[in-house]
Amino acid sequence: MRAETKNEAKKEKEKEEEEERKGKKEWNEFAIEDILKRCPSKRGRKEKRRKKNW
Repeated sequence: MRAETKNEAKKEKEKEEEEERKGKKEWNEFAIEDILKRCPSKRGRKEKRRKKNW
């Protein structure tokens, strides 16, 4: 009984982590585009400069 509940808890945790990763991935793609447009950070400015140079 105890092993089953542990297993179930583990599976639920893995599902939650996967969903978080997917959400973060989508957010990161959006954030990167936003940063490249606004360039508030040095890294963003460098990225934009690099894109212009191409």
